Amino acid sequence: MLSVLIRSGGMELRGLVWFLGAALTSVLAADLPSYFVVGGELVLSPASSEVIGDILWKHNKNMLAEWSEEDGFHFYGPLKDRTTLDHVTGQLTVTGMGDADAGEFTVEVNRVLQDQLYKATAIQEVPVPVVWVTPVACGPAHAACTLTCDGNTTEAGPVTYSWRMGGEAWTPGAKDMNVTKEGTEGVPSFSCRMINPVGRKESRPEDNPFVLHAGSGALLGFLLGLVLFLLILFLILIIAGVLILLWKKGIIKRCFGRGDGDSGGRAGLPAEPGRGNGSEPAPESGTQRALLPGDAEAAV
Repeated sequence: MLSVLIRSGGMELRGLVWFLGAALTSVLAADLPSYFVVGGELVLSPASSEVIGDILWKHNKNMLAEWSEEDGFHFYGPLKDRTTLDHVTGQLTVTGMGDADAGEFTVEVNRVLQDQLYKATAIQEVPVPVVWVTPVACGPAHAACTLTCDGNTTEAGPVTYSWRMGGEAWTPGAKDMNVTKEGTEGVPSFSCRMINPVGRKESRPEDNPFVLHAGSGALLGFLLGLVLFLLILFLILIIAGVLILLWKKGIIKRCFGRGDGDSGGRAGLPAEPGRGNGSEPAPESGTQRALLPGDAEAAV
């Protein structure tokens, strides 16, 4: 195909050379992820170390900012009022960035397109992390535990982690860190740090789970006391419920009081036939009782 184009004239040859050059530039261009927070600023710098005689920045292939020794500064497009350019370093700064401002940025230094392709993306700041201990009951009786630097990083872009033991220096690591009782003797606490391209946040120190601190003992005592109180309260409620049920069914009345049918007899026993409320049996109707020796005197 190349030979056909050469024979057909110089115009086609120049077009082919231009096309191959553009394709090669595209292949060699290095994508540089760049991040910003909505409402924050985006700062980009060219990799060229040349003395700048003129420079041109583009946003999504549209001219954004340029400077030359002859013409000075010029700014274009919707970002022009929020853009500044350092003509010595070539650094571009755009303030008040929004989601609509994301995209590709390129730069030409001394009229040469640089290999860097800056891809700007909006992300969120990392949250304040929390150190979680697994298992939750990890303590002096365990030989090893896992510490997790936890927090919602869904929209935080690329996140890296660092750990610190007590007051020692920060050490890069992973989100999870395995620790052993033997390897952390004398370490009072653990802290973690989250870092992304727009900021960093540190956790509060978490006490070494292998060491029983005074505060931990007090908390344990409080929890045990709370469990004991709840257990006693539960038992009291059960007993009260049983007593109420027995009262409603009349079982308590039958055990501790007279029944409704009692008429002077012993509690819970029916009255003897022929007896009234007194101690003597009632005389039968129409029958005379024999007089006893003391009756006559009583009658007088």
